[in-house]
Amino acid sequence: MFSLVLFGVLLVAGIFFLVFFAWKMRALRRAMNSGYSQSSGFSAGRATPDGENKVIEGEFVRVDESPTALRHIDE
Repeated sequence: MFSLVLFGVLLVAGIFFLVFFAWKMRALRRAMNSGYSQSSGFSAGRATPDGENKVIEGEFVRVDESPTALRHIDE
């Protein structure tokens, strides 16, 4: 019986915490949504009005070809 009461109390406390957290974060969510809607609306593969392509996501590998980096390979 004790475990059932403890489970109920923890369940109510967890729900209260989630509601409280969502309530406190609502201003941040509104600011993020308004910033997104005011952005230029990127789409993959299209150029922006100023003629530049913008990469939203991607990966790259940087190869350091400086003389100090190449010296370690030769040794």
